[in-house]
Amino acid sequence: MSRLLSALLLAIPILGTLFIVWAIMGWWPLQGHWLPENINKYGGIIDQIFYVILWLTGIIFVATSLVLAWVTWEGATRSSGRAPAVHGSHRLELIWSVIPGVILVFLSIYQINAWEINKMQEPMIEDADGHAVPVAPSVRVIARQFDWDFWYPGPDGEFGTVDDIMVT
Repeated sequence: MSRLLSALLLAIPILGTLFIVWAIMGWWPLQGHWLPENINKYGGIIDQIFYVILWLTGIIFVATSLVLAWVTWEGATRSSGRAPAVHGSHRLELIWSVIPGVILVFLSIYQINAWEINKMQEPMIEDADGHAVPVAPSVRVIARQFDWDFWYPGPDGEFGTVDDIMVT
C-alpha cells in the first residue's frame, strides 16, 4: 500500500472532524444548521445527552481513524506482503465485544434521569397558572397478533362508557 493512500486515510477523518466542528460552532456558511433553539424546559437535558454521545462517538471515530492511518502507513514500508493473522484471538474478540457493551451501559445510566423526568414524572401540561396538570390519555390501544384496536373516549371524555369509539 502506498504512502499516498495512508495520507488520504488520515486526511479524510481530519477534514470530517473539522467540518463537524465548523457546523457546531455555526461559522459561515453553516450557521443555523445545528440544533434548533430549545422550546421545551427539558431541551437542555436532551441536548446534553446528544453532546455526550457526539463527543463519545467523535473520540472513537478519530481514534480508530488514526489507528487505521498508522497501520496503513507502517504497512506501506514492509517488504513482506503478509500481515500476521489474528483469527481466533479470544482476547481481542472479548475486548471488542465488552467495550461497546460498557459504553451502552454507561449511556443508558447517563440518560435514565432525563427519560424519567420526561416520560414518567412529568408527562403533564401546564394550566393557565403554570401548574402541572396530568394529561389524560387520549387513546387506549389494545394489541393482539395481527390486530390493533384503538379506543377513543366518547363525548363524555371518559373511557369504559357506552359512547366510546373503537377503530381497528
